[in-house]
Amino acid sequence: GDELVELETSSALAYNFNLSYVLLKQWQTPWHTPFSLTINASKNKAEPFYQTLAAFVQANVESELVGGQYKLGKLSGNFSTQLAQDNLDNIVSLLTTRTENDSFTSSFPLAEILNESEEEFSSSSWLPTLDYNYQSTHQYALNSPLEEISGFNGTSHLPDQVTRIHTLISNWQIKQHSFALQSSESTQDNRQIGRENADFDNQQHTLSLNVQQDESTSWSFSLGRNRQKDIEANKVQFSKSVTLSYNWQSDTGLAISANYGLTKDDDSLGEAENNSTNADIGLVKNLVKGEWWFPADGSFSLRVNYNDSKSIDRVFDQRSQFGNTIVQMGINLSFQ
Repeated sequence: GDELVELETSSALAYNFNLSYVLLKQWQTPWHTPFSLTINASKNKAEPFYQTLAAFVQANVESELVGGQYKLGKLSGNFSTQLAQDNLDNIVSLLTTRTENDSFTSSFPLAEILNESEEEFSSSSWLPTLDYNYQSTHQYALNSPLEEISGFNGTSHLPDQVTRIHTLISNWQIKQHSFALQSSESTQDNRQIGRENADFDNQQHTLSLNVQQDESTSWSFSLGRNRQKDIEANKVQFSKSVTLSYNWQSDTGLAISANYGLTKDDDSLGEAENNSTNADIGLVKNLVKGEWWFPADGSFSLRVNYNDSKSIDRVFDQRSQFGNTIVQMGINLSFQ
């Protein structure tokens, strides 16, 4: 038979170092607003082939992070910058990539910021809380493995891409009701040689309303619109959606929920179109021993789901329609 090869024992090291320091705590600024600042730092490294049964650790990666949390009066948020790199052994046939990640968040509770007293705050509760989030990720190659030993086609396969995301969320809380507006813009800048124009610009807007009619009944409604521009293809894809939900629950353990949604997708060139409908209704009844002659505690559930989709592909002159209805019923009993 084949000659056996003796196994050799090897070891790999991994470590995780974290530091947190309160730099400022309730420091009074010149305009008499307290300011607090906490600085965080971390360094992580897991050598190649490191494995553990206790927790998931990504091997062959080294990362460093510096960030913190701040609070200026009622305004608060956090920030961070992170560097990560793989191929720690610098194997010439493997691609070495570096990832730079920057993030910043800030929360502005306008009603609390503009009004100091509780009485003024309650009279201006219609003012929203604004949340802003920013994230930037840049991933690029640090080396260029030789084509004959790696399979990379010169420099045209080396990644170099920057993604930036801006998100603004406005939340209104009026008694037991809530209303929210969310807008985000993300850009994907491809800097890879030969693919410099393979970029995308995405804008997304969402409106949502939640109404608590009483202790047992609630409604929710949302509208969404997404716009994604393909720079290379000079085409804009649109997606619009609307959903309506209803929930009711009685004191006797009976609960009813219903959802209805519509989605429409199309593009600026008129090449394709898709329309889809989704609706479902569910019923859950908690069972008590002796009720309805049941011999044990438990629950009964019934759910009906309906889906319908129609699509048109004008490039290949194809049309399709698909629909299905699913009914699920279950009984859960607990004998003790």
